[in-house]
Amino acid sequence: PQPGSAPEQVHAAGASVLLAHTEDTGILGTTPDGTPVLMLLGTTSLLSVPITDGSASYGALTLARTAGEGRFELADLGLAEELGRHLDVAIRVDRMFRHRSEVAEALQGSLLPATLPDVPGLELYAAYVPASEGLEVSGDFYDVFPVAGGWAITVGDVCGKGQEAAA
Repeated sequence: PQPGSAPEQVHAAGASVLLAHTEDTGILGTTPDGTPVLMLLGTTSLLSVPITDGSASYGALTLARTAGEGRFELADLGLAEELGRHLDVAIRVDRMFRHRSEVAEALQGSLLPATLPDVPGLELYAAYVPASEGLEVSGDFYDVFPVAGGWAITVGDVCGKGQEAAA
């Protein structure tokens, strides 16, 4: 959000704004050519609520209405604040799963060889396809390595599932 705009103020302060009648044409900021966004949208009523969990602020949910749609009231603000809380939960869950996925991929990657060696007389190919979908990592592994007098191929699995089993 542009400095001084309603969404920026809500994001910075963590407090909702309800403007039943918008009079400040710069309240939503301007386009690169200086045209007020409020005028482009034909906005006559505006509300903006924070998307925050109390410690981290993720942004602001801003809704606008034109003259033909009526004006926002306190009940609308309450609903928008509830939506803002749901968005916060969705963002936190998404970030948690993304982090968990990154950890799982790093653990799984540490169990598998980056490349398979050239073994005379053999063509080796490997594909790792987990048995289940989702973010679970497992302790399955494979490797090909030289041993005295030849080569060893190993495929293994640990007991259990998840990051603990992989570790």
